[in-house]
Amino acid sequence: MTMNNKKDITQPESGPAVPPTILVVEDDEDSLLLLRRILERAGYKTEGAATGAAALVLAVHEPVKLLLLDYQLADMTGTQVVEILAERRPGLPFIIMTGFGSEMLAVEMMKLGALDYVVKDSNFLEFLPKVVKRVMEQMASREKLIAMEKNLHESEEELARLARAVEQVVEAIVITDTGGEIQYVNPAFERITGWSAQEAVGRNPNILKSGKHGVEFYREMWETLKHGEVWKGRLINKKKDGTLYEEDATISPVLDSRGAVVNYVGVKRDVTHEVMLERQFRQAQKMEAIGTLAGGIAHDFNNILTGIIGYSEIAMSELPEGSPVMADLEQIFKAGSRAKELVAQILAFSRGGEQELKPVQFHLILKEALKLLRASIPSTIEIRENIDLRSDIALADPTQIHQVVMNLCTNAAYAMREKGGVLGIELKPFEVDPDFASSHVSLREGEYLRLTVSDTGHGMEKAILERIFEPFFTTKKRGEGTGLGLAAVYGIVKNLGGAVSVYSEPGRGTSFHVYLPRATEKEAEEMAFLRPIPRGTERILFVDDEEMLVEMGQRTLERLGYKVTAKAGSLEALEAFRAAPADFDLVITDQTMPNMAGDALARELLGVRPDIPIILCTGFSHAVTPEKAKALGIREFLMKPLLARELGEAIRRALGQEKGSRI
Repeated sequence: MTMNNKKDITQPESGPAVPPTILVVEDDEDSLLLLRRILERAGYKTEGAATGAAALVLAVHEPVKLLLLDYQLADMTGTQVVEILAERRPGLPFIIMTGFGSEMLAVEMMKLGALDYVVKDSNFLEFLPKVVKRVMEQMASREKLIAMEKNLHESEEELARLARAVEQVVEAIVITDTGGEIQYVNPAFERITGWSAQEAVGRNPNILKSGKHGVEFYREMWETLKHGEVWKGRLINKKKDGTLYEEDATISPVLDSRGAVVNYVGVKRDVTHEVMLERQFRQAQKMEAIGTLAGGIAHDFNNILTGIIGYSEIAMSELPEGSPVMADLEQIFKAGSRAKELVAQILAFSRGGEQELKPVQFHLILKEALKLLRASIPSTIEIRENIDLRSDIALADPTQIHQVVMNLCTNAAYAMREKGGVLGIELKPFEVDPDFASSHVSLREGEYLRLTVSDTGHGMEKAILERIFEPFFTTKKRGEGTGLGLAAVYGIVKNLGGAVSVYSEPGRGTSFHVYLPRATEKEAEEMAFLRPIPRGTERILFVDDEEMLVEMGQRTLERLGYKVTAKAGSLEALEAFRAAPADFDLVITDQTMPNMAGDALARELLGVRPDIPIILCTGFSHAVTPEKAKALGIREFLMKPLLARELGEAIRRALGQEKGSRI
């Protein structure tokens, strides 16, 4: 069958119902065979293609009802396949499959017309038939809707029959008389708005008005309809319970045989979820751009802090007890640590790689933070705690969690500084189900902890809400805030595999909800406690391009008992290693250096001696992530500035058994 045939190639002309044909496009032959078998067991006919080119031929010449398309193929991407089909086989429905989850890819494919987006994870084969079934039902509903719209204009007498047909469609259908009185609504209208048919019939569609559109907006709508023209647009309406939602609406006049308007029919699709995804996508793009800028200055700044903090530690350790200089050095060390935290805030929203998460007992951090907070906020602000101690161990980083709690609580207190109020802190286990995950693109199904920080302050307008996570955006007066607090919260929570949401209305306060992955029982049992800084006697080659850091690194390592050979350049270090590779037990190298970067040096060293343990340090690098470092054979990946404890523990891990070493 060819494209010259004018008949609908997706439907048989007559006879018994024929199972719809699904074209499965997957470049892995075993996966292709397995997918086809699963779908055929579910009652569908299938065709298979291992390349984009083969898929295009089959999609054009075979009666394909649905395209199940892998995004990354051997000869082209899913985007290219879809764009070509838009010309050769317009309107062919498709579901996109991908081996990795991506907010940007999801939004891109939905804009191109994808009916769904499926990540090939461990549960993929189990829920795929359900996804296909739901999409098939959606397609059937749309076909019924198209048929209804064609028939609706034929005569007023057919309204009753058409009303029965539209009861199955997923879009809301509203039929009114010429005065605007509702005569019929379908079940989808009831489900979306919360108004039952009995409550809605006989009333005006004004029951849905949200107050978000002015008088002129509705006047133009009715002027269009009165002239017998179709009105299309987006509405922000209000459900029966007061919840706002967005919908794309098409309102058409129904004409009698004389051309007079006798009814109006509105077909409305709830697009609230799609709009939310688009906003999250734009936010992600904005944060990525600013993160790239922040990372540009971080490397040099962290190198400076490494010297300040490192030499402070060395000096304090070598001073005799009771020295009057000790207090001054402690202040220098504290100032360097605060600067380190500030850089961490800037970088929190710029790091792309995943972090290694550790079990953290959440309520202990909360108690510590609230103790500090109580001493610093006015007595007119009451703190109310509701902390569930059951299974309160999260996968996170203690310092970062403390930072999240303090930032959210100080912002809440600031909102109530003039009139006082109630600061609410709630911590509870939370189950993310499929519905909740679908509305929070950065969350997966599973066990989480939900931290809620609420206040009874002045609240925020929508325009401010849309910008609160932007770095350096603040509503505080000059000198009262940097605008980094909420940006850091956003970045920290996202990097920990969680999500943060906020609800606020002017005059009704604000609530922040933070979702963080919960630790499993096994992970909770493995919680580590603070131990002395580990020491050793091994021989270490230390490499950095800054003389100050070379000297500081050598002294720090020698204080821990190690025998150190220090080099101020990658080429010099490589020459020394090649001359006597057996003379070293471990190599510690900076990443950003002239002539040869740290990852390139690591490749050369491993080429000479594949078993040499390597620790890679960086102030910031877009080129190297923990995942890439591990793939190169590097044992540990550390962010500057380094504390003696961090370095000592990393050395012992790198020198441990192969299976025990980790990035």
